[in-house]
Amino acid sequence: MNARKRMVGAMTLLLALVAATASVGLRLRQHDSPGERMVEQLVNHAKPPFEGYRAEYDEIPRTEIRGILHEQERRVNRAYDTLNDNIEVALPVLAEHLHDKRFSHIRQDPSTDAWHRVDVGMACAEIIQAQIEVYDECVSSGWASLHFIRDGCGGVVRWWPLREDKPLVELQMEACEWVLRHRKKPGWYADDVDWRKALRCVQRKLNKLRASKKPEVRRFKPIYIYR
Repeated sequence: MNARKRMVGAMTLLLALVAATASVGLRLRQHDSPGERMVEQLVNHAKPPFEGYRAEYDEIPRTEIRGILHEQERRVNRAYDTLNDNIEVALPVLAEHLHDKRFSHIRQDPSTDAWHRVDVGMACAEIIQAQIEVYDECVSSGWASLHFIRDGCGGVVRWWPLREDKPLVELQMEACEWVLRHRKKPGWYADDVDWRKALRCVQRKLNKLRASKKPEVRRFKPIYIYR
């Protein structure tokens, strides 16, 4: 159940992140660089198994999709691992690829079983959010969380240009500080006691970032549910 909740939350946020970035364009780097090569690992050069960004579960024959899913999960997880482990190098390039419409992979919506196409730009936005909003484990319900980049800054394309010269640890601290200023209890908390406990968790994370002056690097992977 928790995995399903996380997947529903991740899918909802993924689509929201893309919508939030749709109105502003960013220049893509054309030159070769380590960051560019890492982002290229997200690209699937095969033809997407369906047109558009959504297909019903029974629109794609199971025999056809089984091989796609097996190949992509291995490839995409490897790409996410590389980008996560090298996030300080990759972050500027991820930000520049937010509008990259090349096909990356597909996921299944656990609430409807429908298939969703994920392009490279969506994956880049998701990785950025996971590496900046490190407080998530303190405040998330599994299906809902607080989102500094989306709700506090209006999306990655508005958040990044004002902060592109800041080190990762400062970006993470700023996100934690935003949560601590967000004193109104979110709807998924039953009482004030649990919310205060969540805020103390965020404060501990912020204190650790300040004391170490080192960013928290997360091994974030997309959540797959295939049936």
